[in-house]
Amino acid sequence: MALERFRTATRLAAGALALSLLATAAACSSGTGSSSQASTSSSSTQTAGKVAVFTPSDSVTLSTGVPLNRWDEWVPKLTEDLEANGFAKDDISTTTSSSIEDQSQQIQDYVVDHVNSTKDEDYADADDEAGAVTLVVAPVVDADETSKYYGDFATQPVSTADEDDSSSSSSSSSSSSASTSSSSSASASSSSTSSSEESSSSSDQSADDSASASADATLTSSMKRLVSALTLAKNAGIHVVLVSDTLDGFAPDAYVQMSTASLIGELQAQKLADKLQLDKATADDPKTIEVLLPYTAGSDGDAGDDAAFAKDLFAGVWSVLGPYFQSGQAVSASGTLTKTTTADDWKNVAFDAQKSDQVADELRSRLESKDKDGDSSTVAIDGIVAMNDFVASAVVDELTKLGYTGSAADINPSISISGIIDSLSGKKDVEREAVPSPSSSSSATADGDSSSSSASTDDSSQWPIVTGYGAYVSDIPNIVDGKQWMTGLENRDAIAADTAQICLSLNQQTALSSLGLDSLKNTTVSGSLVPTLAVPLVAVSAGNLKTALIDPGYISLADAGL
Repeated sequence: MALERFRTATRLAAGALALSLLATAAACSSGTGSSSQASTSSSSTQTAGKVAVFTPSDSVTLSTGVPLNRWDEWVPKLTEDLEANGFAKDDISTTTSSSIEDQSQQIQDYVVDHVNSTKDEDYADADDEAGAVTLVVAPVVDADETSKYYGDFATQPVSTADEDDSSSSSSSSSSSSASTSSSSSASASSSSTSSSEESSSSSDQSADDSASASADATLTSSMKRLVSALTLAKNAGIHVVLVSDTLDGFAPDAYVQMSTASLIGELQAQKLADKLQLDKATADDPKTIEVLLPYTAGSDGDAGDDAAFAKDLFAGVWSVLGPYFQSGQAVSASGTLTKTTTADDWKNVAFDAQKSDQVADELRSRLESKDKDGDSSTVAIDGIVAMNDFVASAVVDELTKLGYTGSAADINPSISISGIIDSLSGKKDVEREAVPSPSSSSSATADGDSSSSSASTDDSSQWPIVTGYGAYVSDIPNIVDGKQWMTGLENRDAIAADTAQICLSLNQQTALSSLGLDSLKNTTVSGSLVPTLAVPLVAVSAGNLKTALIDPGYISLADAGL
């Protein structure tokens, strides 16, 4: 028994000695910061610093379909990639805002709180990795009636410059002059107009002008507050990454470009030109192409705020197709595009496309012809640039009603629906051939070989190549069936992964060029050279639908109608 008590006492003494040594080591390590445990914890949860993400809250919701790229899908992916790069979950915050007014206030509050905390507390220096902070900001921009059909990420210029106020004032002055002129003309031509009606109209106009001026003032104030808050952030050592849109008067540490109107137009035009092999077409045997440019006119019938986006869309298209029209290798069945058309003539192909019926009416007016007896017939058409999947879907419906037949399976005799399914399941690749010309009994394949065409020489109802953008889930079955040739979207996953790397590099004070990202180049933002991430847009057709959309998890086989 005595021996047992001795052993117990010995163990207790040894334990006490061990605890004493651990306490001493802990005290020493807390003073020197050299504890292995502390170092490991710091390395895994603190050295990456913090990231605060601010994005718009309400993704685009359309009654006819939803584009795949939305902020509520991108932010979780970014968060996942940030954690994979060493950021602790608790060091990543996300904030959504329904308006630029709310967002500017939220960002200002965050920055002010951070600046105050560094003064009032024994806070890590901003240059230290553990205390480093990066803001990822996608400015809230009200999607106009044109751009909303292309998804959340479509870039729209945001302005805070004083010249915008003057230009707005000038525009208001011009509008006022035009209104005065119109009013005088109306007065001269209709003296029976009652004074009460004129008074009511004037009152309504004044109310509208007042509401518009108030909204403009709020927007301007909010934008300036956002720029001031971000400038304060940079001065306090906080890094700033702007996403999708830029801000006049502010140069971020990095800019993540999403899709621009010009790039969206260029992507579709290039894929159409490649598919139709326009470089091999001749003036004697041209390809017939129609460009449908959706935009929303102002209340007076003139181009409204949407005009800039629509104009850039057409500029992108025309940068590719323009030379072919000028050489005669491409023609327009409707005559809306000619050899003398320039990028400034975008209104020739623009129309209001907020409803499917409007798209149908526009397409019918371009493709339907009548003989002397009044009988209708369709004209041969090789390609249609529909700009977005909403328009493309309406085009597919109207082409069917007009009597156009076939699909991509007819245009590419080696492709069948079963073959596409095999491709989607990974059993084989889809091999594509060139589009046959209605005026020729044979056509060259993509490799330059001749192949028998399934189109007859007088077939004016062969289904054309139709392009779109947005990757609406509801339209994917049209891609599989070959009714819509291609759609497009931003490479959401790649952008999130690269943005996460940029945030880590900024917090660790390393050069972004050391990341080795092919899509990272310097561009000018608000007069300064800024590292800009510009990941190429993704073109999706039946051939790469599996690798582009299904494998990454954007859609399921069921979504594709398979």
